[in-house]
This record gives sequence, C-alpha cells and structure tokens, in this order.
Amino acid sequence: MPSVHEVTIEPLTEEAFAPFGQIIAAKDRPPDFRTESGTQGWAIDFRSGKPLIMLLKTPYRGLSFTKLECHFNLTQTFLPVGGSPAVVAVAPPSPTADRKTLPAPDRIRAFLLDGTKGYA
Repeated sequence: MPSVHEVTIEPLTEEAFAPFGQIIAAKDRPPDFRTESGTQGWAIDFRSGKPLIMLLKTPYRGLSFTKLECHFNLTQTFLPVGGSPAVVAVAPPSPTADRKTLPAPDRIRAFLLDGTKGYA
C-alpha cells in the first residue's frame, strides 16, 4: 500500500544543492568574464556532455508528487523564463548500478526555486 512522506521545502542555496548539482545564477564570487560595457558572466560547467537546449512548459500540479525521474548518464539544466516560483524534488544517486533501485524517502529533498535561478 502506498504511503505518504512529507518533505520540507528548503531555500535553494549553493551549499544545500551541491550534492545534487549546480545553481545557475550570478555568483557571490568574481565573474569568469567581464566586458568593457559592464556585462559579467559566470561559466556553467557542461564538460560532462554535449548540451541540447529545449524549451519546456510545465503546468502547475500542486505541492505533491507521486514519482521521481532518474537520469543515467545525463545532466539536465533548467532555467526559468517566466519568473514564476516552483519547487524541485531531488534525491542523491543510487549507490548501486541497478537502475531499479529507488531512493529512500528520507533522502528526498525539495528546494524552492524563486524564478530567478536555474539548476543543473
């Protein structure tokens, strides 16, 4: 029989999200490049693969979920284009190579996306 597990929504910070990926936003460190006109940039690390850019539209479904997706040999990057807040639930990778291994419910974490930052 299915059971319900509550997950506390945490603020999205570099430190809290580090085990799951990187935050895509202006950083609290000097930029990786700067132009004479004042444009500043921080590099996004795509060294682990070739980027494929897609535009996704995800309808609001409330603050509950019934499944998590697991991506092997793939990193996804999400950037908000509408500025709307959202919540993302994540779990650490499975310690085994078995693709059917599910994360323990107590290892799932949820982060509040304020609509100004992305994540990869």
